[in-house]
Amino acid sequence: MSEACLPPQWAEATLGEIAEIQGGIQKGKKRSSSLPLRDVPYLRVANVQRGYLDLDVVQSIQATDDEISQLRLQVGDVLFNEGGDRDKLGRGWIWTGALSECIHQNHVFRARIIDRILYPKLLSWYGNTVGQQYFFDEGKQTTNLASLNSSKLKALPVLVPPQAEQIRIVEAIESYLSRLDDAMATLERVQRNLKRYRASVLKAAVEGRLVPTEAELSRAEGREYEPASVLLERILVERRRHWEEAELVKMKAKGKVPKSDKWKAKYVEPAAPDTSELPELPVGWCWATIDQISLLVTDGEHLTPPRADEGIYLLSAKNVRDGHILLDAVDYISEETHDRLRGRLDIQEGDVLLSCSGSVGRSCTVPKGLVLSLVRSVAVIRPVFQMGEYISSALRSPFLQSQIHKEKKQTAQANIFQGEIRRLVAPLPPLEEQFRLVEILNNKLSSAEHEERGIDIAKIRLRRLRQSILKWAFEGRLVDQDPNDEPAEVLLERIRAERAAGNGKKQSRTRRVNTRSATA
Repeated sequence: MSEACLPPQWAEATLGEIAEIQGGIQKGKKRSSSLPLRDVPYLRVANVQRGYLDLDVVQSIQATDDEISQLRLQVGDVLFNEGGDRDKLGRGWIWTGALSECIHQNHVFRARIIDRILYPKLLSWYGNTVGQQYFFDEGKQTTNLASLNSSKLKALPVLVPPQAEQIRIVEAIESYLSRLDDAMATLERVQRNLKRYRASVLKAAVEGRLVPTEAELSRAEGREYEPASVLLERILVERRRHWEEAELVKMKAKGKVPKSDKWKAKYVEPAAPDTSELPELPVGWCWATIDQISLLVTDGEHLTPPRADEGIYLLSAKNVRDGHILLDAVDYISEETHDRLRGRLDIQEGDVLLSCSGSVGRSCTVPKGLVLSLVRSVAVIRPVFQMGEYISSALRSPFLQSQIHKEKKQTAQANIFQGEIRRLVAPLPPLEEQFRLVEILNNKLSSAEHEERGIDIAKIRLRRLRQSILKWAFEGRLVDQDPNDEPAEVLLERIRAERAAGNGKKQSRTRRVNTRSATA
């Protein structure tokens, strides 16, 4: 900001002029000193967040008394992260003395403001908003990441209002932000309630409490109905018939015509669930495994298909959301690649998609007219009858989710494999009841999603308003200026003169310890 644009009585300086910059200690660095070491808490990049300090997990480091004395954080020290992406670079907050003794690592810089010329909160707010563009541009490397060193941090342009005005600005910001925080907390509370509501609706659905059961309706209407146990028998018959047809096609393709039915003995009956410890179901319902009610349980392509700029959708777990497919950020493959992948897995309308790697447990069904292929982070469940919507809903219920998270394997990332998916146990209602249940369930969940979208929009507006408040503050438009305030330039000149004079002595350089005060 040029001097002509500065608010009255404001001044512009660099961070190095108004604060002492100090890097932290490098963990694991060898020391030649024989001085005794002792454990002391120290802050890492993970602890220094944008606008707050995360002190849930604070590690310790061994340091000498001399190192601890030089690096011990004081109340009002402003911390800045050294590097990373836009989310990490330069983010920071103020040390408030939460720990009686604490130092910081070499990837975190400490700014200690001289003579309280600038309120620490103003510096931190400034660094987390206006200063971010400077941090990224000045620290830009050949990659998408960036880093800071002490020289770049010292050169950060800082706006300094008169000290009396600073008090008014801090009070105004805290008042506005407090109200914004309250509004955000209310929205987040409503979001949590909506999440609980969705879970309760799904729970009611798989427990037979969402719509009248077929048993109740048939009794009231004086008619017969097909219980789920009979439905399951039909499913198992159809499942076997489908397998036999597929086997015959394979044998004929190889030129083998069976002379007897002995080949049918190769069919493996799906294992029935152990119901000894399962809760009681409504009248007319029964338990079934996913394997019993499915023609197919598999996952997407294991070898990475070549991507294309356009063509056929290639979905991964990130595209499978609860109840729908997200196509905002999707990969593509060519039609030739898709035709090749269809030889192994041809996705059909009504197939159930389940995220099975990374973010495990989200599910939806494939809508009509959508042509796609999958990578291995998505599993496919193909129901025997038209039950995909119900199966997808049941998979999202607390009862099935608890099974999924119990079965998932935690390696480098969470996974649930085909065998575990087949063993999942689901409550099975009569078919007609499934259709009525899905209709009511979708209406209720759709209303909840509409409310959720409204909350997301409101939260975005609150975040933008927060940025606007801070922007107005550093443009001198948040509070009134008072011509009786001492101009900031007067205090700056006094500090510059004191530094130049050094109280009549040549200022000595700070003795280095086992720290790194500048990193590229």
